[in-house]
Amino acid sequence: MNIGFLNSARSWGGNERWMQMAAGELSASHQVFLFYRSPVIGDRFSNRKWRFPMLSEADFLSIGLLVWKILTHRIDVLIPTKRKDIVLAGIAARLTRRYSVLRIGILRQYQPTIWNRLMYDWLADGIIVNARAIRTQLTDTRFVNPEKIRVIYNGLLMEDILQKAAEPTDPFTGFQVISVGELSDRKGHDHAIRGFSSFLQRLPGEQRSRCRLVIAGSGQALRSLESLTESLGIVNQVSFAGFLKNPYPSIRQSSAFLMVSRSEGLSNALLEAMALGIPVVSTDAGGGAAEIIDHQKNGWLLPDAEPESIAEALFFLHNHPADARQMALNGTETIRNQFDPKRMGREIASFLSGIVTGTRSPA
Repeated sequence: MNIGFLNSARSWGGNERWMQMAAGELSASHQVFLFYRSPVIGDRFSNRKWRFPMLSEADFLSIGLLVWKILTHRIDVLIPTKRKDIVLAGIAARLTRRYSVLRIGILRQYQPTIWNRLMYDWLADGIIVNARAIRTQLTDTRFVNPEKIRVIYNGLLMEDILQKAAEPTDPFTGFQVISVGELSDRKGHDHAIRGFSSFLQRLPGEQRSRCRLVIAGSGQALRSLESLTESLGIVNQVSFAGFLKNPYPSIRQSSAFLMVSRSEGLSNALLEAMALGIPVVSTDAGGGAAEIIDHQKNGWLLPDAEPESIAEALFFLHNHPADARQMALNGTETIRNQFDPKRMGREIASFLSGIVTGTRSPA
């Protein structure tokens, strides 16, 4: 097959990491192309690629360019991941009688609107999701045919992650908690800060100075998060690391990984922390985390994002290092067993092939 990925993002994130991995796995047996907007994305791909404006859903220039490349290179199927790209890919696919298979990695509230029906039904020949909870949410809308949806768990390049994690970083010998993700309301870093503050209150004074929270990411919420640390009196124990091109050394030296997103599918960063042998603490934002975390066996599944719930989890990991180590080892084993990138590539290829040839098996 000839497969084209679309991405109009201007910053690197979970969707882009998934696309890079999927493109790499599919390239072993198929021709893979990339249509992108920003060099931040395009420069990380070695596939044949073209830079398009991709300014809006009504960007007729980009649609025309897509149609031209689809016909010239006989592209069979397009894979968009952003809402804007879903429309662009869907229109181009309809004009060329090709296929569009979108990928969703975040749980959203899908209202039964004409716009959503357009994107997820009329313009989509298939939908790849990375969590069963997202599939359930889509099918509950009743405007998406369940047979269009396939749950395919993310793959992880374990050896690549471990190699990058071996790079040097600033040493810290105390109890370090890390939270990774864009500084936005959806990622819930304010929950992480409040929970960490409550955790510190449980410790004797002399132990508090040996604990810190690292927040790795950039975004518009930075100032409000800094203000929150000031109001809680923990400025010296919360570090805003900014966007880290290679976050793995910082994750690997941490004592706990904290994810308290308000909305999430199955977070790549969560899986990567488990792969690196770090105990993970996560809310079940969207249901994705509950599909892989067996509470207190391979991670800590929070009942909610309340400060005391977060504090309880961190306090347990801080005071029970042997249990934390076993939890981390079990988490790594989960990743090795369930998130092999070659399996992900095979499942994507099989799903796409079924759509293109009309032999799609039930989801």
